[in-house]
Amino acid sequence: MKTLLIDTSLKHTQFAVFDGKALNCSHSEPQQRRSGDVFHLKLKEALEQAGCDPQALDQLVVTMGPGSFTGIRIGLATAKSLGLALNKPVYGISTLQALVYQIEEQETDILIAIDSRRGDYFVQNFDGVRKRPTDDMAVLNAEALKEKQNQKSICVVIDGTIDLSVLNEAFLAKQSEFVTGQSVKPLYIRDADAERAKNLPDIDWSLMDQAHG
Repeated sequence: MKTLLIDTSLKHTQFAVFDGKALNCSHSEPQQRRSGDVFHLKLKEALEQAGCDPQALDQLVVTMGPGSFTGIRIGLATAKSLGLALNKPVYGISTLQALVYQIEEQETDILIAIDSRRGDYFVQNFDGVRKRPTDDMAVLNAEALKEKQNQKSICVVIDGTIDLSVLNEAFLAKQSEFVTGQSVKPLYIRDADAERAKNLPDIDWSLMDQAHG
């Protein structure tokens, strides 16, 4: 089973193709202003160099946020459009959930926090054994995060990249914890800094899923 994994929600834009647990190809680079313009080209080149026909993919997995507002759009647009074009299922997972898979099993809750680059953090608590959320995602400032950290025996603040090998293994073992269909949509938590241009139509993500079905 060939799986294309895409993560563009944090500091890097990255993807990887796995055949089961075996890595076929991968690419990772720091997220830049023009990452969206070249990401699909990098993906096309990597697939060609690995001799991987896109039609041979069985499914796609993408992180949905929270994280970089622009990055989330790049990843979801790529995954959704490829899934539609190839008629392959697309699975999504929150960035916070993807990160907790990388933490060793603990007897207490694990608090995952992502630096939002705006003076605060995206946070969520997870069961240390089952790695499932025990509360909703939230945005906390540094003081509130410190207070929350003091209430937990474990706090993990991650400011790096998602290990796609670990995410792939989690998908193979816990596919039911990933969402699909209309549930694969951006997890922004809050609006972007930029103001939306006026008189533009809203995007109905469900139309892509209806066409895919």
